[in-house]
Amino acid sequence: MTAGPPQPAAGPAGGVTDTLRALIVRPGALTRARLDGRRAPYVAVEWLLLAFAAIYLGLVFVQTRGPSGPPPDVASLCASSDGQGSGLAGLAGPAGGDLQASAGTARLLDLAGRALCDPAPFTRAFAFAIPVAFLLLIPLFAWLMQRAFRAQMPDFHGNWIFALESHAALFALLTALALESFAGSVLLGVLCSVAGVFYLSWNLVAGVRTAYGVTTRAAKWKTTLVGVGYAVCLVVAVGAIAWAMLARTLA
Repeated sequence: MTAGPPQPAAGPAGGVTDTLRALIVRPGALTRARLDGRRAPYVAVEWLLLAFAAIYLGLVFVQTRGPSGPPPDVASLCASSDGQGSGLAGLAGPAGGDLQASAGTARLLDLAGRALCDPAPFTRAFAFAIPVAFLLLIPLFAWLMQRAFRAQMPDFHGNWIFALESHAALFALLTALALESFAGSVLLGVLCSVAGVFYLSWNLVAGVRTAYGVTTRAAKWKTTLVGVGYAVCLVVAVGAIAWAMLARTLA
């Protein structure tokens, strides 16, 4: 009995399809294959992350371009203060005069007034600060995972590959949610966002189980610890990046 002809290697399209399928429904498989030396037929996770991050940032640019007006209930206040919201202290009621005595409080009221009367720069700054912070914190995430799973994966390289894969999945989800937002349905947006949170939690835990070879229980409590530290740093990073982007506006 003769052997059949050799099967051709998967082409570029097949490689992308296999990679996306692994990323979405078999989290951790890309990391495990990379560490085991089985790169084919997958696309490198670095390119996958860059592609989804670029698409998402492009969608954010489209969503946040152009001006945006103040809420109807404060439009008259903005009009009377030349669009700067300098009369916002009046909304504080009888205590407004006392609040103005504090320079710090006056500064906060001024910033709040600007955000209400011209929210576009603030919305744009935070919309871009969040994905940029995710990208900048990838090394931190890899280091936290190395600390949490040093018995299973002591070297930084393996944790770095998993960090790239998990963030590629994150940006894939963000891209899907951004595309969904163009439908303009608030209810659908809320449902998709809630489903996205559950999916991302499952993706991370399942990815850790596959990539690190640990139990579900260990994957859950260790990723929770990593998530707490990561979230704190994320909030600080988003605030710092947004503030830097708004520096010229707030001057």
